[in-house]
Amino acid sequence: MEIGISKKGDLQILSVKGKIRLQNWRVLDKHLDTMLENGHRWVVMDVSEVSLICSTGIGAIMHNVRKFQDQEANLMLVSTSAYMQEVFQIFGCDAYLGDSIYMDWRSLEKRLQSQGLALTGP
Repeated sequence: MEIGISKKGDLQILSVKGKIRLQNWRVLDKHLDTMLENGHRWVVMDVSEVSLICSTGIGAIMHNVRKFQDQEANLMLVSTSAYMQEVFQIFGCDAYLGDSIYMDWRSLEKRLQSQGLALTGP
Protein backbone atom coordinates (compact mmCIF):
# COMPACT_ATOMS: atom_id res chain seq x y z
CA MET A 1 0.00 0.00 0.00
CA GLU A 2 1.22 3.47 -0.88
CA ILE A 3 -0.08 6.65 0.72
CA GLY A 4 0.26 10.16 -0.62
CA ILE A 5 -0.79 13.36 1.12
CA SER A 6 -1.47 16.59 -0.73
CA LYS A 7 -3.49 19.75 -0.44
CA LYS A 8 -5.88 21.05 -3.03
CA GLY A 9 -7.70 24.25 -2.25
CA ASP A 10 -9.43 23.85 1.11
CA LEU A 11 -8.90 20.08 1.20
CA GLN A 12 -6.33 17.70 2.52
CA ILE A 13 -6.16 14.69 0.21
CA LEU A 14 -5.01 11.26 1.31
CA SER A 15 -4.43 9.13 -1.79
CA VAL A 16 -4.23 5.38 -1.30
CA LYS A 17 -2.83 2.96 -3.89
CA GLY A 18 -2.49 -0.78 -3.87
CA LYS A 19 -3.85 -3.26 -1.35
CA ILE A 20 -5.44 -2.37 1.98
CA ARG A 21 -5.09 -5.46 4.10
CA LEU A 22 -5.45 -6.30 7.76
CA GLN A 23 -1.70 -5.77 8.22
CA ASN A 24 -1.70 -2.16 7.02
CA TRP A 25 -5.08 -0.51 7.62
CA ARG A 26 -3.79 0.93 10.92
CA VAL A 27 -1.38 3.06 8.91
CA LEU A 28 -4.41 4.78 7.38
CA ASP A 29 -5.87 5.30 10.86
CA LYS A 30 -2.67 7.01 12.01
CA HIS A 31 -2.61 9.36 9.03
CA LEU A 32 -6.27 10.26 9.52
CA ASP A 33 -5.80 10.75 13.27
CA THR A 34 -2.90 13.11 12.56
CA MET A 35 -5.03 15.11 10.13
CA LEU A 36 -7.75 15.49 12.76
CA GLU A 37 -5.21 16.43 15.44
CA ASN A 38 -3.78 19.08 13.09
CA GLY A 39 -7.20 20.67 12.72
CA HIS A 40 -8.01 19.59 9.17
CA ARG A 41 -11.79 19.61 8.88
CA TRP A 42 -12.18 18.70 5.20
CA VAL A 43 -10.28 15.57 4.18
CA VAL A 44 -10.71 13.46 1.07
CA MET A 45 -9.51 9.88 0.91
CA ASP A 46 -9.00 9.01 -2.76
CA VAL A 47 -9.25 5.23 -3.04
CA SER A 48 -9.50 5.16 -6.84
CA GLU A 49 -6.25 3.22 -7.14
CA VAL A 50 -6.95 0.64 -4.44
CA SER A 51 -6.73 -2.79 -6.03
CA LEU A 52 -7.80 -4.86 -3.01
CA ILE A 53 -9.42 -4.11 0.34
CA CYS A 54 -10.37 -6.53 3.10
CA SER A 55 -13.51 -6.27 5.19
CA THR A 56 -11.48 -4.91 8.10
CA GLY A 57 -10.30 -2.09 5.83
CA ILE A 58 -13.88 -1.24 4.90
CA GLY A 59 -14.82 -1.25 8.58
CA ALA A 60 -11.88 1.01 9.39
CA ILE A 61 -12.91 3.47 6.67
CA MET A 62 -16.50 3.58 7.93
CA HIS A 63 -15.25 4.04 11.50
CA ASN A 64 -13.02 6.94 10.43
CA VAL A 65 -15.84 8.69 8.57
CA ARG A 66 -17.91 8.54 11.78
CA LYS A 67 -14.93 9.64 13.89
CA PHE A 68 -14.50 12.73 11.71
CA GLN A 69 -18.22 13.48 12.00
CA ASP A 70 -18.02 13.17 15.79
CA GLN A 71 -15.25 15.81 15.69
CA GLU A 72 -17.39 18.09 13.45
CA ALA A 73 -15.10 17.37 10.52
CA ASN A 74 -15.61 15.71 7.15
CA LEU A 75 -13.89 12.66 5.72
CA MET A 76 -15.09 12.04 2.20
CA LEU A 77 -14.25 9.09 -0.02
CA VAL A 78 -13.69 9.36 -3.76
CA SER A 79 -13.38 6.40 -6.04
CA THR A 80 -13.52 6.49 -9.79
CA SER A 81 -12.70 2.77 -10.01
CA ALA A 82 -15.39 0.20 -10.71
CA TYR A 83 -13.75 -2.16 -8.19
CA MET A 84 -14.09 0.17 -5.20
CA GLN A 85 -17.56 1.30 -6.24
CA GLU A 86 -18.63 -2.35 -6.27
CA VAL A 87 -17.01 -2.95 -2.87
CA PHE A 88 -18.86 0.06 -1.43
CA GLN A 89 -22.10 -1.32 -2.83
CA ILE A 90 -21.53 -4.88 -1.56
CA PHE A 91 -20.80 -3.65 1.98
CA GLY A 92 -23.69 -1.17 1.96
CA CYS A 93 -21.35 1.77 2.50
CA ASP A 94 -23.57 4.21 0.64
CA ALA A 95 -26.45 3.55 3.04
CA TYR A 96 -24.21 3.82 6.10
CA LEU A 97 -22.05 6.74 4.99
CA GLY A 98 -24.53 8.71 2.90
CA ASP A 99 -23.01 11.82 1.37
CA SER A 100 -19.45 10.88 2.35
CA ILE A 101 -18.95 8.70 -0.75
CA TYR A 102 -18.41 10.12 -4.23
CA MET A 103 -17.91 8.24 -7.49
CA ASP A 104 -16.19 11.15 -9.19
CA TRP A 105 -14.49 14.42 -8.37
CA ARG A 106 -17.21 16.47 -10.07
CA SER A 107 -19.87 15.31 -7.59
CA LEU A 108 -17.57 16.08 -4.69
CA GLU A 109 -16.77 19.50 -6.07
CA LYS A 110 -20.49 20.35 -6.21
CA ARG A 111 -20.85 19.49 -2.53
CA LEU A 112 -17.79 21.52 -1.61
CA GLN A 113 -19.04 24.52 -3.55
CA SER A 114 -22.33 24.32 -1.65
CA GLN A 115 -20.24 24.56 1.55
CA GLY A 116 -18.25 27.54 0.23
CA LEU A 117 -15.11 25.46 -0.30
CA ALA A 118 -13.03 24.91 -3.41
CA LEU A 119 -10.85 22.29 -5.08
CA THR A 120 -8.67 24.94 -6.67
CA GLY A 121 -5.45 26.34 -5.35
CA PRO A 122 -2.30 24.78 -3.97
